Amino acid sequence: MMVQGGIYLFIGPDRARKRERIDTIAKTLAVQLLDRHTLQAQDLTAPALLTLARSHPAASPLRLIVVDEAEQLDSTCVRAVAKHAQVLARTAYVILLVEDDEIDAEHPLAPLKACATEETFESSERRTSTSFALVEAIAKRNTAEALQALQEQLAAGEEELRLLGFLAWQLQQWLTVAHLVAAKVSRDAIEQMIGIRPWQLERIQRALGGRSVASLRQGLEACWELDVAAKRGRVSLLRLALEQLIVQLCLPPSAQIGTARAALRNA
Repeated sequence: MMVQGGIYLFIGPDRARKRERIDTIAKTLAVQLLDRHTLQAQDLTAPALLTLARSHPAASPLRLIVVDEAEQLDSTCVRAVAKHAQVLARTAYVILLVEDDEIDAEHPLAPLKACATEETFESSERRTSTSFALVEAIAKRNTAEALQALQEQLAAGEEELRLLGFLAWQLQQWLTVAHLVAAKVSRDAIEQMIGIRPWQLERIQRALGGRSVASLRQGLEACWELDVAAKRGRVSLLRLALEQLIVQLCLPPSAQIGTARAALRNA
């Protein structure tokens, strides 16, 4: 089967996640080091980039070409890439790293939007804020708000499994606090045992309103079941299953299913 390349815009300030994504692509496409190239935009000319991208790879299905600070490419180079995008896709996977948060109509790389695939890499601070927005919505049992936060995370390039892991971690923390509260452990002792601050404990206790230890344990088991099923390839639509799990976590205690089985059947 022929491997298809193309032009890709990695947009946003999170360089660490961009590098992780690039390494994943290289591994998935089986690109050898000989066919991996990292270039600086300010040093590139259109002929040099086109010649490299058109060259057949030495030991891999495609060449993987990463252009750093791509917003500094000159207009001639940008127009050349846009013009020859389909030809370049036969031999190269070209990734343009862009530090800006978005590419609007006035951006130097705007001509590439019609022929390139975009992926967004927000700052870790912003992603964490949005992740906690998801948790806060679940804590309030606000289904619409929780699903909106989920969609924002996915649109920003977050992976379903990472979000599932974050939910499992949060439920584990809630469950631990619930156990300690039920055992009548003092607030100071809970803060020291878990390593959290007073305001964090207050937020967790608000989230626990109406949630029993049993329901929290069932929610955590649901996350584990879905995680195992996804990693074993038994979930074809992980996003849908994750949405269904979030809906279950937002339901009143009497209506919660408590496991991921319903989500798995429909995924």
